[in-house]
Amino acid sequence: MLDDFDTKDKVRQLFAEAKLPKGNDKFMIAYSTWPTTAMILGGAGTQVTADVDSAYGGYLVQICDNGLNLLPLARKNKKNGTIAAAKMDLSGGRPIHLDLAHMVSMKNHMANGLLPFARDITILMDNKKKYVWFINKKERNLPYHEEGFQALLELGKKIKKR
Repeated sequence: MLDDFDTKDKVRQLFAEAKLPKGNDKFMIAYSTWPTTAMILGGAGTQVTADVDSAYGGYLVQICDNGLNLLPLARKNKKNGTIAAAKMDLSGGRPIHLDLAHMVSMKNHMANGLLPFARDITILMDNKKKYVWFINKKERNLPYHEEGFQALLELGKKIKKR
């Protein structure tokens, strides 16, 4: 429920309990945009998206100096296409650390090619796994999000410099 991660203190505690590498005090939410294409393409889409992260509805993200910590989120109602923090719950999924040393690229585009208030971010790992996210620039219910989003963009610049 949104009440579980609507303040920085609550999110800080969630990441501390996850026993992931120490991160900065910057947090945000990212929504997984897959498996939309796989569903449209049917069986062929499954092969095309085999290396794309589609396990969750999104993630709470903690930005670290050496990568990203992720806490999986699940969509409350998979039939409702609305993407919003209030439509997400904490998942029982395993916390994940994406190490900067294993990030090959981070692509940053205007969402759907025309939405100025959101970004499509694709992170490619050296094992060919992709994280494809829709990220709002601002999240009304998450006061920490905007600062975390800016920190993610700064981390993306480090990937390109390596």
